[in-house]
Amino acid sequence: MILKSFIYYFIVCSLQYWFAEHFRFFGLTLDFSLMACLVSASLFRPAHALLFSFMLGFFSDFSSWGHFGLYCLSYTLISYFLISIKSRTDLTSPFSRAVIFFMFFYINLLFYSGFHFAIYKSWFFGWKDFVIAPFINVLFFGLFYEISERYLSERKCL
Repeated sequence: MILKSFIYYFIVCSLQYWFAEHFRFFGLTLDFSLMACLVSASLFRPAHALLFSFMLGFFSDFSSWGHFGLYCLSYTLISYFLISIKSRTDLTSPFSRAVIFFMFFYINLLFYSGFHFAIYKSWFFGWKDFVIAPFINVLFFGLFYEISERYLSERKCL
């Protein structure tokens, strides 16, 4: 499982970089790091998920122009909160996963934007980031979750 998660990490980082550079929808890109953070929190053991989310945040911090360490903190906190409510939520349903992703996407945006506003007294994100980006990401999250679950599953096919 460790080797699969290393390969999965590099695939997610490559997809994040590639989509950010080459594919933009209305000036927005898909947030594969946040998607993988939620996938790891629902499929991995708690310590593994927290470390994986921290490393995804580390990659996002290196590839963004924002405050260094803030994505590490937000992804780790999101993973921690999802691990703590995992026993009380139904993560097998695609609708509940989409609602949870939508909620944590907004929490991540508001966390990052609130921190930027507290320092610079200006909003870091525009209106498209709050209106269009969550819906584009939710549309692709279901497919990303299913592909990730099939890749990371320990079941052996005959």
